[in-house]
Formats: sequence, C-alpha cells, structure tokens
Amino acid sequence: MAHTLASEGHRISDIIDPFVGSGNLLYHLLRATKATRGCGFDINADIIALTERNFSRLRLLRKLRHARLTFLRRDWSQSPSCIENRATLVIVCPPWGDAFDEAGLDLRKTKPPVPDVLQTLRGRMTSGPIFALIQTHPSMVTESVDAIKQDYTALPTIKSGDPAIFERIDYIFLRL
Repeated sequence: MAHTLASEGHRISDIIDPFVGSGNLLYHLLRATKATRGCGFDINADIIALTERNFSRLRLLRKLRHARLTFLRRDWSQSPSCIENRATLVIVCPPWGDAFDEAGLDLRKTKPPVPDVLQTLRGRMTSGPIFALIQTHPSMVTESVDAIKQDYTALPTIKSGDPAIFERIDYIFLRL
C-alpha cells in the first residue's frame, strides 16, 4: 500500500482509524507511510485508555517519534472531523458482527456496513486526496467487494510474502 502511494506520487500525512481497537493496524501503517499524524476513535473508554497506554509504551521504546497521535472516545461517524486538507488514509475495519458466515465476509453486513462508512468519508470534501484501506478475509462475498469497487477507484495492493499473513489477510485499497 505504501509502495502504491509512493509510485503514484502521494505521501500520506494523516492516518485515521475510526475503529482503532488496540491500534495495531494504525501503528503499522504510521510506520510504513511515515505519516506525521494519527487519529483513532472508539466509543469504549477502556479501549481508548489501553490504546493510549500501548502507544505511550511504544514512544518509550522510541517508536513513532515522528507522529502526533490523538485518541478520541467518539463514535466512528465523527472520524471525518479529523480529515484536513492533506493526503489522508482511513483504515476501514469495522466489527464484523454477523457479516462473516459460510459464504464468506460480506462487507455490506459489517457493523456499520463498509459502504456506509465509505459514503460518510466521501462526503468530507478536502483539497487533499482521501484513501481508504479495508481489511478483508480470504473468503469474501464477491458481490460486496464488486459493489464497493464499482463506486470507487481501486488501487493495487501487494500481499505480504509471509505465508502466515498472506493466507489470512488482504486489503482493498481505494481512492475516495
């Protein structure tokens, strides 16, 4: 993803994670892109406190010294308020809820549905480009992926060379 952005002449300034949880993906993307600002959202105060503690420890280990971080106890729908006029990457990984069954992961059934999240983000007009990274699963409901790719510009991703990761995790990368 970072390679794709660089090859297209984009340098991500901000990363927003509307469903931050532990902050693991936010951490890795801040490092990969060298973004200078990260913003995470969760409605659970305990989760926000744990995530802040995780990142405080990372700073003690001299990780992420380059990034200014903010964690907010707010609903995901407030995340567009952090989008400014800079190149922004938004991590779109809402809870799956009942979206995963024998047919695979259906992005239209996550809580909230991924298309709703993307539409909310698209509504935030800025002069800087907005990109979305959607974490997926090897077993996907094809129609849910096709519907999203039909409405947005899909960019290439490069899967990890690590077989343990390659078989479990993939992404859809979009320009909104």
